[in-house]
Amino acid sequence: MRAQLAALAAGALVLPLGAVPASSASSTSCGATSGLYVLRLDGGTCQGPFIHPFAVTDVSADGSRVLGTDGAGVSDARLDGSDVRRLANGSAENARWSPDGAKVAFLRGNELWVMGADGSGLHRVAGDATEFAWARDSGRLAFVAVPAGRFGQITVVGATGQGRAPIAPWFPPPDCDASLTWAPHGGLIAYASSTSIFVVRPGRARRNLRQRGCSLAWSPGGRRLAFVAAQGLWVIGSDGRHLRRLDQMRGSTYNAIERPVWSSDGNLLAYTKHRDSLGLGPWQEQFDAVSLRGGRPRLIVRVADCSDALAWRWLPGRRLFVSVWAPGCGMD
Repeated sequence: MRAQLAALAAGALVLPLGAVPASSASSTSCGATSGLYVLRLDGGTCQGPFIHPFAVTDVSADGSRVLGTDGAGVSDARLDGSDVRRLANGSAENARWSPDGAKVAFLRGNELWVMGADGSGLHRVAGDATEFAWARDSGRLAFVAVPAGRFGQITVVGATGQGRAPIAPWFPPPDCDASLTWAPHGGLIAYASSTSIFVVRPGRARRNLRQRGCSLAWSPGGRRLAFVAAQGLWVIGSDGRHLRRLDQMRGSTYNAIERPVWSSDGNLLAYTKHRDSLGLGPWQEQFDAVSLRGGRPRLIVRVADCSDALAWRWLPGRRLFVSVWAPGCGMD
């Protein structure tokens, strides 16, 4: 289910989506079908759904264009689904723009490929990659290299395919999403391993944060790392100090937190809460946001029963770009 949502495709069933202002106890209708939505935190309104002829895997920084794959290649388009451009042919997944928007990287099986944002200069940079993250300078990538029959290595390589260098050992964490991320400032790479979360700067010794977790997300300044662990949302400093729990599932009807996303000013985190009924009823999800300045988490959007949802990125004007996949109860 989660893989289908992360690569959201068009053509799903119609189910309602409700948006709830922070100051209101009731929800208002927000949309009627699976797709991409832009949610406004102030007032609980939204735009969408936006439907595309490919599975969306990335969103531009200003929210004007989306990038994705359709099983036959990599494409991009405007948010409204117009101006679709084929950038590369062949199998592809997890396509992502570089931070400067000038390049695209994607996986083809266990091969990591890079090309220009217009599809030019396609070339392979690694043949043993399972996950990757762009450096802020857009000239390098970190990836998890898993050679056949051996444990993995966190590895850095130039976008040209040159300068490959392993920087830290990696042992796979169980059932962990978003286990590798490169800080937008400061040059630190964070990754989840089987025993702990580590941060490392290429060419230096790694630091053990002595916390287990997944769904890693750097703050815009690269000084704090958000992660999910022990049914809670946490933030810790890049030096391993100032650990804070921002939300928890204990005593709540929701029993999982996923995919924290930082606002551009570093003051808010948006994330998904998931309630699994264990077969006794439909599962439910909602988007929450919490301030790093204190206060209780607040509901942004509650998604219809049996739907899945992920937050993608904050946009200017306190807007949140999200995706909803609604197959209907009883469907997988």
